[in-house]
Amino acid sequence: MAQAAKKAFGIEIDGQKFEITEREMTAGEILQVVGKSADTVYLVEIRGQRERESYQGRPDTVIKVSPGSKFITVSTGPTPVS
Repeated sequence: MAQAAKKAFGIEIDGQKFEITEREMTAGEILQVVGKSADTVYLVEIRGQRERESYQGRPDTVIKVSPGSKFITVSTGPTPVS
């Protein structure tokens, strides 16, 4: 019996929409969706109005991803001062 194809669904990273099919991904894999590396940025999951889950230093942490999940990336390098 053939395995059913996984349905794609939308998530948001840094304000951009991306289509994925996996329901569980590591923080590092989610960074790869936007072409970023855990060497230079880390992932923060946004849950609701005020709750944030930081994955700084934890790129191998598995995250349960659902349609509409929102994330931002944060640079780990020095911030330029203007």
